[in-house]
Amino acid sequence: MVEQADVVIVGARCAGSAAAAAYAKAGRRVVVVDRAKFPSDVLSTHTMFTAGVKELERIGALDDVLALRPPAVTRAIAEFDNGTDGRATYEEVSDPSTSGYLAISVPRVQLDETLVRAARRAGADVREQCTVTGVRWRGGRASGVTYRDAEGRQRELEAPLVLGADGQQSTVASLVGAERPYRFAHSNRGAVYRYVEDPLADGPETTTMYHWRDGTSLCFIFPTSRPRELIVVFLVDRGEISLARSDPEEFWRRKLVDHPAAAERLRGSSGGSRPRITENLASYFRRATGPGWALIGDSGHFKDPVLGQGIRDAMWAGRTIAEHTAKILDDPFLLDRTMRRWEHEREKDCKFAYLAGIHQGRVQRETSGIVALVPALHDLRLPLVAAAGARGRELGRSIELTRLLAAVASALQRAPDRGAVMRDLVREGRLGAKILISTRRRAFRDSRQVTEMETAERPWNGAGS
Repeated sequence: MVEQADVVIVGARCAGSAAAAAYAKAGRRVVVVDRAKFPSDVLSTHTMFTAGVKELERIGALDDVLALRPPAVTRAIAEFDNGTDGRATYEEVSDPSTSGYLAISVPRVQLDETLVRAARRAGADVREQCTVTGVRWRGGRASGVTYRDAEGRQRELEAPLVLGADGQQSTVASLVGAERPYRFAHSNRGAVYRYVEDPLADGPETTTMYHWRDGTSLCFIFPTSRPRELIVVFLVDRGEISLARSDPEEFWRRKLVDHPAAAERLRGSSGGSRPRITENLASYFRRATGPGWALIGDSGHFKDPVLGQGIRDAMWAGRTIAEHTAKILDDPFLLDRTMRRWEHEREKDCKFAYLAGIHQGRVQRETSGIVALVPALHDLRLPLVAAAGARGRELGRSIELTRLLAAVASALQRAPDRGAVMRDLVREGRLGAKILISTRRRAFRDSRQVTEMETAERPWNGAGS
């Protein structure tokens, strides 16, 4: 027997639950299938800046997330050391006249369970431990899915719209022929993170997030919603991942030697969870819509985690595609045309963060120019974290060109080697201009690459390539 629904969503995490809640609120019958049993963990960033928190509010999950009592991060500290120019520090404090915080951080095992609860509360039918085995087709259109339920029985669902929200290794993307992206960049980094006890849990450090760039590796520390707990993240050269897998404690010891300020922040902490490890950091845009189907969240687009924007983007994608299409599911022509328009909006919304993530996540020592610029940015109190947290739309208003030029002038004035700093800043400026030009191109499924960043050194071989 074929079961009927208005929308079938494959995947119940950030994108899937956000879409399910929005469709259900619009009066549509939504069935979500996910192979996990919640609560269920997943490799992921944990941080949500202000734009991400607003998405939680829009889908009706914010109160439940805040009930977990995640510390409101009110201070960000970033330090840069390239080994030759000394240590540069940037510090930012949240503005109490705006949001009053910079970010919150929630482990995905807690966040995803909360999002599933919000989707069910809105009226969505979320089915756990269900594995999709195929996409149904009728007249050249996706018309539903086949899946194996928790008892191992084969089931069929029919719906005018199938949404893939099943992550980087998306089954739906493969089944509809959209697995290979039209734009991508390999990553030479891997990520390793673990949860540790916070040795300073009673001090102001519990509302501070840290970012260190020492040599070619990056370290981040954030407080989480679990009491007296920190998440510690290392983004490292991909060649170091073999050690992380074979001897994680030795890897961890070496990284703390590489990042002495992080080691000091963690001094007195005992133990830690099993490290989580991934090399699947390739950035990409996949073709995200077709006749009767769409890909949302990481299924359709992934960016380097260095910027911490993935959770927001996934929830945004799920919510907005529902808002675009909930009323027109019964008109195939209008549905497909509207989804293409949504896909174009998704590309425009995400392209700057996609390119900036590739740039910030590259494996190299920080240049003398950036090390000289960082304290100048700090002195001028430019709200870089708040602007990034608002997803860049406030960037122009927050960081005026005149203030940025003043920071460059200050960096040059204090630099011992002005020529080297000038060359670095000119090079960074040119690349930044190329990123902005690419961001402002309005071509649909724009595959024109920024060659210094996106040149495909090897062919696409899946999201972990």
